[in-house]
Amino acid sequence: MKNIKLFINGMHCVNCANSIKQAALKQGALTANVDFINKFGEFSVDDDFDSEKLIFAIKKLGFEVSLDKIKAKNTYEGTRLVFLAIFSVLTFIDFGFFISCLIASFAILLSYDFYKRVIFHKSYGMDLLVVLGISINYFYSFFSVHHHFFFESTFVCFVIRLGKFIENKAKAKANSLIAPSEIPNITLASGEIKKANEININDELIIKNGEEILVDGICLNDTLINESVISGESVSLIKKAGDFIYAGSINDGEVLKMRASCEYYESSLEKLKDEAMKASNKELKAFKMVDKISRYFVLIICIIASITGISWYFIDSSKVFFYVSSVLLISCPCALGLAIPMVIAICINLCFKEKIILKNPELISSIKDIECFIFDKTGTLTSDIQAIKHNLSYDDFRLIASIENLQNHPIAKSITNNFNDFLALNGKSYLQDNVLHYEDESVKVRIEPLENDLMCYKNDGFIGKITLENELNKNAKELIEFLKSLGKRIIIISGDSKNKVEDLAKKLNIDEYYYRVSPVQKAEIISQLGVSSVFVGDGANDIKALRKANFGISFSKANAIAKNKADALLLENDLIKIKKLFEIFDKSYSKIKQNLFISFFYNFFGIALACGIFSEINLHLNPALCAMLMSISSLIVVFNSLLLFKELKS
Repeated sequence: MKNIKLFINGMHCVNCANSIKQAALKQGALTANVDFINKFGEFSVDDDFDSEKLIFAIKKLGFEVSLDKIKAKNTYEGTRLVFLAIFSVLTFIDFGFFISCLIASFAILLSYDFYKRVIFHKSYGMDLLVVLGISINYFYSFFSVHHHFFFESTFVCFVIRLGKFIENKAKAKANSLIAPSEIPNITLASGEIKKANEININDELIIKNGEEILVDGICLNDTLINESVISGESVSLIKKAGDFIYAGSINDGEVLKMRASCEYYESSLEKLKDEAMKASNKELKAFKMVDKISRYFVLIICIIASITGISWYFIDSSKVFFYVSSVLLISCPCALGLAIPMVIAICINLCFKEKIILKNPELISSIKDIECFIFDKTGTLTSDIQAIKHNLSYDDFRLIASIENLQNHPIAKSITNNFNDFLALNGKSYLQDNVLHYEDESVKVRIEPLENDLMCYKNDGFIGKITLENELNKNAKELIEFLKSLGKRIIIISGDSKNKVEDLAKKLNIDEYYYRVSPVQKAEIISQLGVSSVFVGDGANDIKALRKANFGISFSKANAIAKNKADALLLENDLIKIKKLFEIFDKSYSKIKQNLFISFFYNFFGIALACGIFSEINLHLNPALCAMLMSISSLIVVFNSLLLFKELKS
């Protein structure tokens, strides 16, 4: 099985995404996830699947498709809007039937894309309602004796397109932190300036002081690099010629000359952004319900419009087309379809700004209901780099440090910190019952944890010990106090010694803790809790626990598999970011509920008015006003979502 990622332009709402999903599944895709806000789709297919067949099927629906990110084309939308505004004014003034008909015809020609998607590409979402509304008003004008409706037809073309224009600008704002609209420039060593996405592997680049590095590469001269975006390390690091540097880093030294080792979209930073964007493609449970409603929305509206037409035929036949077109034009599946995805996109961007990669948006609605937070000790509640003391000879310490240098555990990093004289080892190392073993042809080494010490043995003889000093992680105490204020149950589960875990638990005022626990036992303890839980950890020994808990939080410095299993990644080793998650998620979930209320209330009350139910008290809406309200409803949802930026900034 393989995954295909396609970038898709031209999607307006959830119905567009659904039509692409259905087309992909018909072509043989195993799964299809389409994100209409971020404009891409991911498809799981068999290894022998022909991607060109899928691309053709999506293009047939009227969308622009590419394997690379699509640069927005100049569609002269502003000019088109100006003409439609002028046409609307002219038909409102009414220069007579013939001239008004001619102007309305030109307006419809400028809106040909709505008709194209419905007639040729079978797009039966919002486009169908707009086309029916415009056409009914236009053609009914030829048969109406007292009044023609060319203004309504023209104004609908203008106001729908204006609404979509503003909405697209707002969507771009929602995603601006992860997917900026402009690709930055980069200077080659030759002095030529190119767009970053035009850089090729092995191109030599010039990065000035304070500039961001846009592609991964190799240093060609010594400099200072700030890698905080990727590693969370706030201190600038000395990089020498031949060292690897990551995209997203900042050059804090003199002019840097580097050689690109990948293309722009394959860089470390772009991969992080992709991780974040993938989250918006995952559906909340609430979205599944909204998605089902959206699928049948247009059919339901057409049935309501038909019932309205039949009813008014017997009440007052002269008003049939007036009320039918009003129902078609006021109904807005887009407001409903945008209610959740828009908030998720903004939430993901806000998390990215706080150096958090949200991989599972289900956390947004669930985190407040989590009953238990479970923490690993080393590298999570304590600093990943701890102070050490030892009584080993230099040669023995060099051997132990060289063995630990093969590991990715925080204790190993503490031992190897500031030590560079490693041996070239060709034996094998393995972990068994919390004891690290190393064997080659000439030596056997065993490193056993005992209370606060690591007892070191070479060829079964004791050679000395390394003492580790617990240091609390940044803001660990503040986070624990915050979680306690919310009434959360807090547990430490560690493979470390009783004394170390007890000492840490006392420092943090945590009553429940487990020590000398194996990776399998960690998962068993979580399973036996019987409550919803979040596990926070970073090591290979935390993988089973991350899988077993309802949700997992890890760090960018963590083991690769641990990062893959986590639902959120902290790019900085700062636990207060978890408190920030609560703040972002709380406000985001409130926005989702507000948007759903606005969407359902608008459609229910708006359709009731458009049907003419309250016409006895002279309360009804004409088609032009209905079209305006249709656009406004989507914009209200969009701008209500955008308020998240302001609310979380204050």
